[in-house]
Amino acid sequence: MAIFGLGVVISVILLAAFLVTVGSTVFFTGRGEPGSLSMHAVLLLAGYPADIFTGAAKALLYTLVPAAFVAAVPARLIDAPDAADARWLLLATAVFVGLAVTTFSLGLRRYTSGSAWGRG
Repeated sequence: MAIFGLGVVISVILLAAFLVTVGSTVFFTGRGEPGSLSMHAVLLLAGYPADIFTGAAKALLYTLVPAAFVAAVPARLIDAPDAADARWLLLATAVFVGLAVTTFSLGLRRYTSGSAWGRG
């Protein structure tokens, strides 16, 4: 039960960080579609077993759209606990949290610097 609970918490943090990262692109592009599309991409790709993907699709599943780290890796940890899988999941989560904080901070700074509001 502890592995399940930790897997859920870590996966939720990873998913939230990914969505914040992609959603923060609206600060730079002015368009909000990537945030919506990224959630759909994760849901779609997480519904398939990670083992059916190969090559570039598998690389995409573990990096750009971390659907494997949201669904397949935590499920694999419950089925067959492995320290290496747990470390990869934690590393991916840390990377996406770092990206989310950085992207949001830079985007918010850009947004507020271009604001028409001023002291007057």
